[in-house]
Amino acid sequence: MPSTITTVCYITDRQEFTTSKALTIVKAAGVMRLRTSVSPLNILLVGFYSQNDDTPDQTLATFSPKDVLLVTGKFRFVENLDDGEKKFPVLKIVLHHVIQLTIDPTDLPAFPLLINITAIVVEPSQSESNDDDISLVVETRDFMDQDHTVLKLECYHLKSAQHLIPTTTSAKKGSTLFINGELLIDDDYTFIVHLR
Repeated sequence: MPSTITTVCYITDRQEFTTSKALTIVKAAGVMRLRTSVSPLNILLVGFYSQNDDTPDQTLATFSPKDVLLVTGKFRFVENLDDGEKKFPVLKIVLHHVIQLTIDPTDLPAFPLLINITAIVVEPSQSESNDDDISLVVETRDFMDQDHTVLKLECYHLKSAQHLIPTTTSAKKGSTLFINGELLIDDDYTFIVHLR
């Protein structure tokens, strides 16, 4: 199912590899500031550049370390270990689109993780009439890095978002939804989507 993410990040490292098929693969590491967390989120970017001048669409802009970028692409989370052997998530994005921003890295803005996904409802809404919000649990599946990935997300919106209520309150288990919203990551690395 299609899933894309958009965010702003600062590039700390960049490596380039050329394959025998006239393709250059760029791998870059970076960080981003989340609006909902004091700690930065580590990001790994992967981009594919054609060496063929006849390619009609040269899609991705080039970038270097110390650049600030607005990026969009297919995504997944991978786990890494810090020096104390504690797990933390790294956001991996296979780039679809890159825009280089003229922002001083010291002024890197806190920016949301904006997602657009197609997902399946695994736990329908169970909201009580006195709750302030409506929530449900969905799952999105994709094929990335030669692997089938599954990402389980807790989704919610306030009851004041009247345009969402007909869909979120009537969605049954197994229903397919197109969702857009802000991806939030709590201290326990639970993935929560604030629906828009």
